[in-house]
Amino acid sequence: MENTEKNKLFNKFTRNFIQTNFSEYDMQNCEIEFLEDKVLDIYMNTLILLINEKRLLGILKGSTSEERYEYFNDVLCGKYIIDEIAKRFPKLVSRSLTQLKNYLLLYRKVEQLFLKDVPKLIQNRFISNQCENFKMEDLQITVSGDFHNGSGVCILFYKGERVIYKGKNNFANQLLIEIFSKLGDEFEESLEFLPRYIDCGDYYWEEYIEHTSIRNSNISASEYYKRFGYLLAVAYLLNISDLHFENILASGDIPKLVDVETIFNLQPYEILSETIADKDLLKRNAESVLLTGLLPLAGSNEVFGGDTSGILGGKFVGEVRVIQNQMRDDISVKRQVVRKTNKSHLPFYISEGEEQYFEVKDYLRELLFGFKKVTSYVENQKNTFLSIIEKYSEKIDVRILFRNTKDYSIVRTLLLSPKYSENDNIIFEKFKNKLVNYQSDELCESEIKQLEQMDIPYFSMKSNSCDVYDLYGNAVWSTYYSPIELIRKKIQNLSVHIIEEQYKLIEFSISSTLRLYNQEALPRINDVEDKSYSDSILYKGVQNIVDRLLGAIYLSNSDQTCNWLTLSINNVDCLELSPMDCTLYGGLSGVALALIESMTLLEEDYRKKVRSVLPYLYNSILKKYEYLTNDSFYMGRMGVLYTLKKLSKEVGKDLDNWVNIEIDNVISRLNIGDTDFLTGISSVIPAIRLENLNKVTFEELSDIYIKQAKEKDNFVFWGNEQSNNVSLAHGNLGIELALVRLIKVLDNSNNKETISTLLKKAINFDNLQRREHGWVDNRNFSHSANWCHGATGVLLSRIDLYNQLKNDKTATISSTDLQQDVIHSLQDIKEVGLNLANFSLCHGVSGNLLTLVHTQNFFDENNIVNNYNLKKFVRENFYKIHLYGLQNGWMCNFNTKYDSYALFTGISGILYATTLYLKNDIKSDVLLPNIVS
Repeated sequence: MENTEKNKLFNKFTRNFIQTNFSEYDMQNCEIEFLEDKVLDIYMNTLILLINEKRLLGILKGSTSEERYEYFNDVLCGKYIIDEIAKRFPKLVSRSLTQLKNYLLLYRKVEQLFLKDVPKLIQNRFISNQCENFKMEDLQITVSGDFHNGSGVCILFYKGERVIYKGKNNFANQLLIEIFSKLGDEFEESLEFLPRYIDCGDYYWEEYIEHTSIRNSNISASEYYKRFGYLLAVAYLLNISDLHFENILASGDIPKLVDVETIFNLQPYEILSETIADKDLLKRNAESVLLTGLLPLAGSNEVFGGDTSGILGGKFVGEVRVIQNQMRDDISVKRQVVRKTNKSHLPFYISEGEEQYFEVKDYLRELLFGFKKVTSYVENQKNTFLSIIEKYSEKIDVRILFRNTKDYSIVRTLLLSPKYSENDNIIFEKFKNKLVNYQSDELCESEIKQLEQMDIPYFSMKSNSCDVYDLYGNAVWSTYYSPIELIRKKIQNLSVHIIEEQYKLIEFSISSTLRLYNQEALPRINDVEDKSYSDSILYKGVQNIVDRLLGAIYLSNSDQTCNWLTLSINNVDCLELSPMDCTLYGGLSGVALALIESMTLLEEDYRKKVRSVLPYLYNSILKKYEYLTNDSFYMGRMGVLYTLKKLSKEVGKDLDNWVNIEIDNVISRLNIGDTDFLTGISSVIPAIRLENLNKVTFEELSDIYIKQAKEKDNFVFWGNEQSNNVSLAHGNLGIELALVRLIKVLDNSNNKETISTLLKKAINFDNLQRREHGWVDNRNFSHSANWCHGATGVLLSRIDLYNQLKNDKTATISSTDLQQDVIHSLQDIKEVGLNLANFSLCHGVSGNLLTLVHTQNFFDENNIVNNYNLKKFVRENFYKIHLYGLQNGWMCNFNTKYDSYALFTGISGILYATTLYLKNDIKSDVLLPNIVS
């Protein structure tokens, strides 16, 4: 908790609480101080709730807020408040006492072990001779990391010196030390990647590692990253996971591994997937070098809100509780989202008194060299490597993570909150439901039991066993393979091909993440200097993209399905590789549409290849359709149905009747949708024949927009005002397309008049954000020209409104105003929409060019701009995209081996846009929803 005066807050409560509940313990001052900190952490929210309740009830005495706080702290925070908490929150008190007593017992245990082992620690130079005359009051102990069954990692501070206590055996570290020793002998290097330790049986002491600088900067930095490559290779080969930035320390030119919690990692769950192709891709991803956590890419495990990798990480989104109005009776806690940065895992040198950090981008060659050196050695010396591992196969306990430890921490926090502590049945029920697809009763019961003891649940198995046990010795799970079996298989199957694949993954994950955070460094298409503008370049580009798609597709002959491992950015700005869903926007449906459109432009052999994969796409999309829960055109069923109608004809299937039935099902659910265009009903309404619906449906649909609208002065919006952009995907622009269609089918009812007013006020809201250049983008306070946000969406929306209303004599929207918006958006697209570091449909150059292709008829009919010059402009920029793409990569994938294949965010969108342009096809069936039936 962020609080500069934390130890002073409610200090009378913490002291009285300890005196009341720990009177039987004869505690030293250091122990009391240790517990006081823990008590305040647990009860802070409860005390803030109670003081505010008393303030509102007028119970607190004093003429100022500060005096009333003092009254609460000095007078009430004795037996009165302690008794009230015990009466109102008995489970909270019970759990807190369990946790506090466990902490105290651990503190005392470690204290006594330290006292006993001081001679050993001095002899092995973990601490100096000044610690010989031990004084209890000089010792400080902090518990670090997870707490299991009364035990945890402890950091001991004594007279300015530190040492680490770990209450478990040390076999994992011993294995790694022996492996690195063997590699060191072979490479003629000293490879001391782990801290020194003193083995004491069921616990051990570990040397405290400091984050220290590199002396000889260039040479030492090269050594550091080469050694990091060694470490990465061993972590990959031994299935060591969870090696995030907090588990690595840069100690001079050596990356020190300070915590090895999950060696021989095993995924306990069977991979659940919609198709066998998906399952195979997920399995391949889960067994890759990404599993280690050392690389800045989300693998099969969940991420923590950003880049937590051991090589590049420490940049992630976190949440802190900030205490406001301290020492006042209106004290409160505000949660703030912050971007945190940690650099203790990065090598650095001192220059003019300041720390200068080395960046892995400058030493990627050394990192890759180190990785390849170790993996190539093991590939040639498999028996030697395995013989070392086998020595520990019966000794090592493998921790099994059934859930992210962050999930456990959240539940534990809720169990100690005044709001949820007495409703734990609800919390645990939701907790169980997350594993509803597995036979997990024993596991969930053990998790709950451990959480009730305020422990982070811990499960483990012997590396040569298939049975998983909890801390109480109960079997809770069984796996198909033992951890050691998987390691043997991995090493025995290691080949030059597999090493090369991992090598490329490393290169990709680092270079793509660096480019993600430094978009300005990427070249733009305006940098293209060749201006011959030959259409042959476009045809070569089309064939190149098709070649990339066909080369990367994974086909499963088991169930005749397919997929791609596509590159995407998740909701916490972290890159990840994952199989595609079946949606139009980001999934297989979009790829299918692009391939179908391109076939007439391809050479015969490529056309045959495309035709050969269409049945796989058809089967995959149809199977995955069953799992969709969204009905929208872009992210749900309607777009998939549109694709299946086209695709079924290509593969000789008749789906028309089924599609019509499914559309009726979608229509029956429209009255419970949200208004968003990308994910909600506003993209469904333009895709259905409204005239075939009944009047009741029209009224129900219009009621949704009326109820969810937020009116202010003379404008209206849906969603949050502050973050509401002039946006087709998530703002008024997409909703306006639905409103104008409802107006046309509504009878002369109150709803028709209300919807007409909403449309006008929605456009007013857009106009509020109009600037000299485009429309303001609230995400960066600049202006954007993308399909999703900004001028491109305005152009599409305004032309659609113009066409919908041009024959409506009762329309209250000015056609002149719409035309002015069209001109304004066109200028902005030309200004900022063609010099983007992205070629995609959604937020890149292809979407802008395809929009200009689609709108050419409008410009011809209304004589708004010189259409000859516009067509020349479009042609030149399509040429630049393809010349750049053929030479440098397609700018949807950060120019790496791994592409984003999706229609709206990847290379399929470039293919689709170029194909329509070359065919002179001005349809807009993906830019705006097309009629599905």
